[in-house]
Amino acid sequence: MSPRELDLLIEADRELQRDRFWPAAMVASVIANVNRGKDTEPFEPADFMPGAKTKEQELREWADAVMRGEKFEADPEAAAEFKKQMQASFSNLKAHA
Repeated sequence: MSPRELDLLIEADRELQRDRFWPAAMVASVIANVNRGKDTEPFEPADFMPGAKTKEQELREWADAVMRGEKFEADPEAAAEFKKQMQASFSNLKAHA
């Protein structure tokens, strides 16, 4: 297994964990928001997910990576698979065009 494949596997596991925690975190954030004070910030589901990052944290990390000069290149295999999925999903549009 290449380092790239290992990284993709780890990221897929993180996404799976997020998906599993999301429903409970959403319920917890709704309950917390119903009971919060008027002058407190609203809660987000990420506040109730272990190790989760807020959208702001993810955006800051991405911006920091861009500032460091990191390059973001698409995985050719993932891009080819995405292209196939889009062609299959929208193949009926060519017939109507």
